[in-house]
Amino acid sequence: GAAVQVYLWKRPTDAERDYAGHLGRLVELGVPAIHADDDLDLSLLRDRLRCTVVVDALLGTGANRPVSGQLAGILDSVRAAQQAAKPGLHVVAVDCASGLNCDSG
Repeated sequence: GAAVQVYLWKRPTDAERDYAGHLGRLVELGVPAIHADDDLDLSLLRDRLRCTVVVDALLGTGANRPVSGQLAGILDSVRAAQQAAKPGLHVVAVDCASGLNCDSG
């Protein structure tokens, strides 16, 4: 089996019941979850990026603005880890890679 950990960019709101439910199932299974708000310097993220696979489920195909702020730092850290670990770290997007315009590439 794989050692799975979850790094969360945002906390679920009341309107996001599906997300909160899925997160609850992970907690029940004992999967460690870290919130970006609890990792402002991204050191916990960088520590966890010594892995083999990152699943990018941050933004969907409807994202239409440049990435900025906290999310930009998260994505920069993932890219840096991927470049440093060539070819040992694979980033797999659920639908479209975060920060990539799906219409223009």
